[in-house]
Amino acid sequence: MRALVDQPRVLLLDEPLGALDLKIRKQMQIELKNIQEKLGITFIYVTHDQEEALVMSDRIVLMNCGKVIQEGEPARIYHHPESRFAATFIGESNILDGTVVEARADRLRVDCGGCLFLVTAASGAEKGDRVCLAIRLDKVKRVMGDAPGSFDNVVTGRIEEVAFYGSTIKFSVSAGKGLHLLVEEKMADEEDRDAIGEKNVGETVRLGFQARDANVFRECADSAEAKP
Repeated sequence: MRALVDQPRVLLLDEPLGALDLKIRKQMQIELKNIQEKLGITFIYVTHDQEEALVMSDRIVLMNCGKVIQEGEPARIYHHPESRFAATFIGESNILDGTVVEARADRLRVDCGGCLFLVTAASGAEKGDRVCLAIRLDKVKRVMGDAPGSFDNVVTGRIEEVAFYGSTIKFSVSAGKGLHLLVEEKMADEEDRDAIGEKNVGETVRLGFQARDANVFRECADSAEAKP
């Protein structure tokens, strides 16, 4: 912070918290934000920590191989990534490669490993195009009881792994033919009979997500760049 003595118009911070442990790092994130707001100096903050980028920034510039991939407000980049790279670099997403089997304006039906998914996105994709769907982990929900009609898309699979993260649980589901979905849920009470745990590995589960929650890119696993 000695650099602030000369009252610069712009301050470059290159991985300033990289050597700190997690607890102190989070405290310093808030402290740096307070300093920036108090002094009114533009901070250019370089970090490879995606969560830190979301916490610290008013505006994010996402770069890959020296090129600007996307820029904008953190919430915009998180909820509306504009490329496969952005969807996987900022936060976690399920990336499903597939083929468009029906295209109507901003309404697509995509075949991903034998499962048909309805999505609503202005991607410009046409029937026969290879695309990928990006769906945030928390947008995929377990279908409880007999209410699949509340979701635009429902798929059945087998729970393969369960990981406990304290306040959240993540579990992976195999739906066959190479289709895997990762789900993040808020940690339920241990006494809740519907709570997911290691005991559920191997069980069958239904998952659902809404058509609007899938971002569509005309990129697939074997393409380096999106189609123009």
